[in-house]
Amino acid sequence: VKHVKPHQVLAINRGESQKVLSVKIAVSDWLINKLHDFCKYRWLRTGYEYPLRLHFFEKSFKDAYTRLIHPLIARQVRSTLNQEAERAAIDVFATNLKKLLLTPPLRGTPILSIDPGFSNGCKAAVISSTGTVLAAEVLHINFKPVKFRSPHEDPVAVRLKQLLSTHSCELIGIGNGKGCRETEEYLSQLIQSGWFQPMDVQYTIVSEQGASIYSCSSEALQEFPKLDRNLISAVSLARRVQDPLSEMVKVEPKHLGVGMYQ
Repeated sequence: VKHVKPHQVLAINRGESQKVLSVKIAVSDWLINKLHDFCKYRWLRTGYEYPLRLHFFEKSFKDAYTRLIHPLIARQVRSTLNQEAERAAIDVFATNLKKLLLTPPLRGTPILSIDPGFSNGCKAAVISSTGTVLAAEVLHINFKPVKFRSPHEDPVAVRLKQLLSTHSCELIGIGNGKGCRETEEYLSQLIQSGWFQPMDVQYTIVSEQGASIYSCSSEALQEFPKLDRNLISAVSLARRVQDPLSEMVKVEPKHLGVGMYQ
């Protein structure tokens, strides 16, 4: 039991609650024998070990251990493990949340964000140095390697360059969800080919946790009444790079994906 980690305890509890597995606390024979010897010494001392008394003692000990003692030990062990696991989970959550909320901001920097996607396209948004939405649209990126075709023939590459140059933006934030790796490779090839020159375009990876939930919330609809919900998540990603604290507080902590078991 002492080797079970807090995150393993939480995983076991979750599996048990979903009836995927059952949990049983096994007590070592050494402990059972020690308890048996103690009880025998306490209630069956020398001179009282006649057969009937010994038989009654053995049956009583077996019944007491099976019906009362073992369940009590199991409950106490599970309770101790759960308390330690919950305490550790809270500590991990608090530490990770603090680091996330205190991420250094990039204020005063225009940012283009991309919320990657395949079938429905990539949602893109550009915000000004003050967080104002300058542009928001869907880009259908062709994830084939750029080296096999000219960026001039790629409408998405042309549009990205236009957005960056129009709004004097040199930083791109990429959501870390599905399609992140492909989008990163796509942008890397464009940057390496010198497509965005003379601008010094760079990119960073942004956590998407909670962005989609926020985009469907009433607060987001009040803040962006005329903006499509799918594009709100892209705006949120850009603002997370520019001012993480101001944007993260809009999402419930449980949706930020910083817990031990997330």
